[in-house]
Amino acid sequence: MDKNRYDFENGYKVFKDTRKPFHRWVAEKKYGKEYISDKEIHHIDQDKLNNDDSNLIALLKKDHYNLTQHNNKVNFFLDVIIILGAFYFMSVWIFKEMVSGAVLRIMVILMTIFAIELRSGFFTKMIKRPKEQ
Repeated sequence: MDKNRYDFENGYKVFKDTRKPFHRWVAEKKYGKEYISDKEIHHIDQDKLNNDDSNLIALLKKDHYNLTQHNNKVNFFLDVIIILGAFYFMSVWIFKEMVSGAVLRIMVILMTIFAIELRSGFFTKMIKRPKEQ
């Protein structure tokens, strides 16, 4: 593929001349332009750059929203539980005693912030992604 024909917006590959998302173009070839006109294209593996037609499905907007919100909530809470548990047990191992309630509350806050960053990349999105050469 000619890399000079593509750019990136919000993590998606787009055509430089039309700004059309590449994954929508691939989905048009797979499903037909009329079929996807009122639908959103979902990346099954959640990798915005994997535009293989087998990785793309067309969903109604409400179904796509429900799917992504459910996945994000489940993954977020799993991350918080895993990270909090790991840090709690590390602190017990390091300090050889149970941590106080105040320290635990601070750890919960910090681990929640860490889980948000891990799941959404909120803070790293502030840094502009370099364009592909």
